[in-house]
Amino acid sequence: MPSAQVASSLIVSPVNSAVDPAERIRRLIVERGFSPGDRLPSVRDLARTWNATLVEVREALAAAKRTGLIDTRPRSGAYVRDVAPLLPADDDNGMRVVDRHQLYLCQARAVLEVELAATAAARRTTKDLTAIDAALDDWLRIAETGLHTAAVEPDTRFHLAIADAAGNPVLTGLLQQCLRRQLMFECGLPMSPADHRRIIGIHRRIQRAIHDGDADAARRAMQQHMEHLESCIRALIDSTTPAASSSVKSPRATNRARR
Repeated sequence: MPSAQVASSLIVSPVNSAVDPAERIRRLIVERGFSPGDRLPSVRDLARTWNATLVEVREALAAAKRTGLIDTRPRSGAYVRDVAPLLPADDDNGMRVVDRHQLYLCQARAVLEVELAATAAARRTTKDLTAIDAALDDWLRIAETGLHTAAVEPDTRFHLAIADAAGNPVLTGLLQQCLRRQLMFECGLPMSPADHRRIIGIHRRIQRAIHDGDADAARRAMQQHMEHLESCIRALIDSTTPAASSSVKSPRATNRARR
């Protein structure tokens, strides 16, 4: 099942005329657990689910688009663009908390993504490469503008397109859960111009290795990506809660200490 496929079950909640139109879409996304890149139900489906008119649904979608929450694509539908507006105003740093949870998420992603990249290089099809290239092109275009939050959606598509190319939907689903909980945090990490250039270079090396069918190079490039992310998280932990960083060691660091 494609990672961005629309969920088959819909929310059954009537339209409340007192609720801001964009709020209806926000609730839809939260209640269904949609992630950046996921396609929302169609206008007609939402109208039936909410017992609303098509005009009311289109107004809600238009309001959500104005807030940057969704994007619409001709003859395709509405897609989740940014989950930042979902964060409560009094807790806008809630997804950027630097703690062991984020470190563990990063390490879980490394376990999944390093081998997924290698497998994708061995199994990728032309359709897979097209999806990977499109996602990376979108990510690079947006990232260059400095709108890091907006870059979450194409970054999600890039990583999930690689997972899809590997051909194991269970692993893709596990990765999607990790990304849902970390990418908004990741976009809040401090990044110098040198860091920005490095991460762009790493993404391009991953793309090139998969295009070349070079599993070893794809594995190395994704490992570099995960190590760089972990080092950024650890540096931020060190700057906020020094005691915490010393108590959480990566498997790689532990093995070095044992040797």
